[in-house]
Amino acid sequence: MVLNGRFHYVISLRSFLLLLSTVMLFSGCQGLFESKPVDLAGAAPDIPSPPQENMTLPGQGVEEVGIASNAYPDIRRLDPSRVENRLLKEAINRALDKKIIEPTTETELFRPDDPVTRVELAEWLVAFKHAELVENDNPSFNDVNENRPTYKVVETVASNGWMDGFSQGGEQVFRPDQFITRQELCRLFVQFSGKSQEVEAMDESALETASPTGEEAASEQEANMSFTLRHWKDFSQIQRPYRKAVAFAYRQNLPLRAFGLSPSQLTQAPGFQPLFRVKRREAFLLLATLYN
Repeated sequence: MVLNGRFHYVISLRSFLLLLSTVMLFSGCQGLFESKPVDLAGAAPDIPSPPQENMTLPGQGVEEVGIASNAYPDIRRLDPSRVENRLLKEAINRALDKKIIEPTTETELFRPDDPVTRVELAEWLVAFKHAELVENDNPSFNDVNENRPTYKVVETVASNGWMDGFSQGGEQVFRPDQFITRQELCRLFVQFSGKSQEVEAMDESALETASPTGEEAASEQEANMSFTLRHWKDFSQIQRPYRKAVAFAYRQNLPLRAFGLSPSQLTQAPGFQPLFRVKRREAFLLLATLYN
């Protein structure tokens, strides 16, 4: 009886352990067959949604000076901590708002430090002045005919006396792709300011006394010397046909406004550098200052 009792005890214990294992196995497998809610949008509930189009991601978005997000990538990349860059960005932004300039593609570059050509300056000048394009059946210049896209622009600046051409082999040429020097920009400044006759009537002695106007220029003169044109470090390098125009431009602070050259800097090396090519940023900023 004792052995028989022990036998039944062992059987009962084994039955209990088998039952317990079965219950635990069933509980572990049940999770495999449980249904979870399905995201109809195709994303699991714990996956964040992608950012919306109007959100600004690191490294993207509009510059703090308001340059349009699709305009001139090279201008957007300019360091705004530099004054000349900030001024250019602000000028371009105003021109974009007024439709004075309109990039044709999102990848089009402004190329601020490239030299400006005569036809590029002509295009900006017509746009800033909001001039009506002139249609001329007879081209004014032998090198710009009706088949050129900028033909009407060139005719417009010529008919208004804002830009003239050159005599070459008995014909007039515009030289649209020629780069502009600093002394040439001074003469063009006189022309599109409508001051050609006034400057032409200037006496040569005016070169002796030509000096800039404005508070900044005046304070610098009082602190040092009278910075007349004759005091320029490289005055002798200015070609004679341009000297009156340079004198007029100097009175209007053009060296400072366009090239960032103060009166005292012009008296020191390297000076004005009249034969230096004008950069696109310099020409554009000058026009924006005058007309925008």
